[in-house]
Amino acid sequence: MNTLAIGGPCKLCGRPNIEHGNGQCPTITMTQLAPHQQRVVDEKAELDDRRAKLANFYSSPIFLGLPESEQSLLLRQGVAMRTYAEILGERIAGFGA
Repeated sequence: MNTLAIGGPCKLCGRPNIEHGNGQCPTITMTQLAPHQQRVVDEKAELDDRRAKLANFYSSPIFLGLPESEQSLLLRQGVAMRTYAEILGERIAGFGA
């Protein structure tokens, strides 16, 4: 299973795709995941999607028209989401250990 996004990190382990020479994640494959681990992988994928949408929203006219206090909260939300995604990535990387 190809777990890589072009130019991005592996969706399973979070490591740069440059480390995955054959296009496959050497850390873990989907067939090795227990149900609770699969839920973590799915949660990270959903979170990454939400993070991308929020990042795109930052440059929209709607965002730029919001009060500064609301913009600040949304930016803080993005930082929290990044931290959360990093933690999920570390957990996923540990699945193959």
